[in-house]
Amino acid sequence: MKKTLEDHIMSCWNLVDEISFLSTAIGDEKLKTTDEILNVLNGLTTLYQCKFEDLMEQLEKDLATRRTPLASATREQGNGSCI
Repeated sequence: MKKTLEDHIMSCWNLVDEISFLSTAIGDEKLKTTDEILNVLNGLTTLYQCKFEDLMEQLEKDLATRRTPLASATREQGNGSCI
């Protein structure tokens, strides 16, 4: 099933829930070491970098379909290396 722009946007909003869950896990001492917390944060970084890149690609496609000019988006932090 093809994801719409709205699907991509909503998928990115999951970050808020993920951060809330992480805060709870730290508070409940489910993640006890700095290494455990950093591993989760690094995973979230990679996951959401990919999600936001997918969102931008979908936005560019949608705008191109509507024949609306779009300046190239600069992705200073992204390197296009999503899994």
